[in-house]
Amino acid sequence: LKVTNRRPIIGNKIFAIGSPRGFTNTLSTGEISQLRGDYFIQINAPIDHGSSGGALINEYGEVIGITSGGRDDSGANLNYAIDISVVKPYIPTRK
Repeated sequence: LKVTNRRPIIGNKIFAIGSPRGFTNTLSTGEISQLRGDYFIQINAPIDHGSSGGALINEYGEVIGITSGGRDDSGANLNYAIDISVVKPYIPTRK
């Protein structure tokens, strides 16, 4: 997977990979619902316990965020990811 500099856009298709409830490498799909502040991406892709820390991928196969959690009580898939720009400085690069 390639980490991108491309900014997320509301309405774009996204894919989340995680391990909800121990089911490894589970894929869920959705859209970017909103951008919250400078670094939070609100998504409607289902994310359950165990998926936090997984990759949020755009339609080009680029990592745009890291899933971080959501609201269990909403019933509306109010889930969030941290924009990859926050994490990117900590990702080792090949030389």
